[in-house]
Amino acid sequence: MAPWSPEEKLGDSSFTGGFLIEKLKENCGNFKEIEKNFDVIEIKAKDISEGSGYLSKVYKCDFTFAPKDHENPVPTFSVILKEPGMQCVEDAMGSFTDDKEGSKAALETMDHWVTLMHKNESTVYTHLPSENLPIAEFYGSGERIAKQKAGYLIMEYLEGGYFPELHEGLNFKQAKNLLDFVIDVQVAAIKSGDWWKTGLSEMNFGEDQDPNFVNSMMEKLVKGKNERFVELVAIYKKILSDKDTCVNAAGRDYINSGLPKIFTHGDMWTNNISFKVDPVTHKITDEIRAVIDWQIASNSNPFVDIERILLMCCSPEVRRSLEKNIVEYYIDELQKRLGEKSGELSLKKDEIEKCKKYAEATNLVFFIFMSIIHYREDNPETKKKQDIVLERLQEVMEDLLPMMKEDFPQYLS
Repeated sequence: MAPWSPEEKLGDSSFTGGFLIEKLKENCGNFKEIEKNFDVIEIKAKDISEGSGYLSKVYKCDFTFAPKDHENPVPTFSVILKEPGMQCVEDAMGSFTDDKEGSKAALETMDHWVTLMHKNESTVYTHLPSENLPIAEFYGSGERIAKQKAGYLIMEYLEGGYFPELHEGLNFKQAKNLLDFVIDVQVAAIKSGDWWKTGLSEMNFGEDQDPNFVNSMMEKLVKGKNERFVELVAIYKKILSDKDTCVNAAGRDYINSGLPKIFTHGDMWTNNISFKVDPVTHKITDEIRAVIDWQIASNSNPFVDIERILLMCCSPEVRRSLEKNIVEYYIDELQKRLGEKSGELSLKKDEIEKCKKYAEATNLVFFIFMSIIHYREDNPETKKKQDIVLERLQEVMEDLLPMMKEDFPQYLS
């Protein structure tokens, strides 16, 4: 077997090992220290994006070193290379519809979003102060130009962390810690300047909805389900199947509402949340290791991340317990942590309650969509996981129905 060469591509990415080494020399202090005493003799790149990287390929890059002085113990070192792309979405669409032309049009539109999302994530990692936040260390990024130039993002590999699967959900303490994280991130953004107000692109995936694709999804969603679930999906079908309704519910109506806007992650669910693992017992703890994937970050609804956590990631019992005083808690904690800067925001209780309702509608769109597209494999284990998530979705649809009828009847069928 030929020896490893820095000119070799990392997996099926667009980038070589030599390229990665040069970027780490520029931006990673730990790597620069290692390189003083060791030579890189190999980098193995493993694609770890299956089931998580919908709009990117994610590679874990493991380095092998040879010591320059044989007395030095050889260190371990890994980083993440993230290349934005469309393959996972193409695969998902192909499993739900045979409409090639409709899928092609939707994918072309979404490819434009991928470029904007990559720019968003690079902007967040560049500007958001991360010293006191559980966010992965950032080692640089490169611009993506659709169909012309591959983009990249290099970051810390999150060793000692666990990403819960969607069906597992979050316990009360984990969810509470995430709610506090959301507030801390908003405070950090506000205190770091106005970059998040002008430097991020707003994403509304309702604009990409294809009616044929949605109808195919809905048919699969209700197949074999209980009578009440089928009734609820019929009531809510318009929120996905009618493009204007979907765009409005997914965020356009909120943007036009005049209600407060603040820095948001935009994609706060289990795929993007890592919890620390106890090194002795190997049990998952309630402490956040890191929150990743800032691609959909924007200046938006203050409650959109909070409701994504509650509606999609929590059991009905945990969600209902946390929701009891969530508006009051949010206002009090944000004001307390902002200090003198709290006067820069409108934090009236009636306005924040409206924010919460809009966020519930927005996240309902996402929850219905992800409860289908996240489970593409046709096997008993996957079906069992999906059934748990669909039971959670049914409880959410039921609980939100009175509010939706009163505040957003135009979103219902």
